[in-house]
Amino acid sequence: MATTQQVMANTPILTNPNDWYQWYIALENFADAKGIWDYVNPESREDELLELKEPTLPAIQDACKTGSTRRERFADLGADERETYKYLERRYHDERAEFRLLRDALEKLVEHLFKTVNSRYMTISLGGQSLGRDPKKIYNLLKKLRKRYAPTDDTRRHDIQRKYDNLRRVPRQSKETWIEDWIQTVEEMVELDLKTALNVLAVP
Repeated sequence: MATTQQVMANTPILTNPNDWYQWYIALENFADAKGIWDYVNPESREDELLELKEPTLPAIQDACKTGSTRRERFADLGADERETYKYLERRYHDERAEFRLLRDALEKLVEHLFKTVNSRYMTISLGGQSLGRDPKKIYNLLKKLRKRYAPTDDTRRHDIQRKYDNLRRVPRQSKETWIEDWIQTVEEMVELDLKTALNVLAVP
């Protein structure tokens, strides 16, 4: 099993625009694996994000039949209504357990950000405020990071074309590293719909 130090050594660190692509893919995979990416995805509009709401314990009245006399105690419910209330209570506990898992995952994401983003920029962006486990605050931070570090498509096309041209030459690195660089470059070229990608498999 990999140690924490080994994992961090292989985790992309965001310090300048050249780091963005690998850092962002790692971030998305990290958040998606924990089920929270759709709560913080900086490429989404704010009204498209999933909203994390803490569930509330059902009231006795929630189990009462429509039009029935208002009742306040479980003992006052009919047999069917008692079963309904028990079901609502079980669902509440399931939803609360899921809520806690998602909240803990957001805390892990915040830890990940502090470990992988330029500390000076994090300090400036937060302005002395805490991210806590608030998905909206995390979302706004990621939008700031995207605005500052994400290269434009034109810049990425230029950089990827240069990488492609370099990879067509006799490799100076190990065969394994050269193949990994090819795979990553192809993925980026296809993502940006570069025409050169149509011939990328015809490596001399």
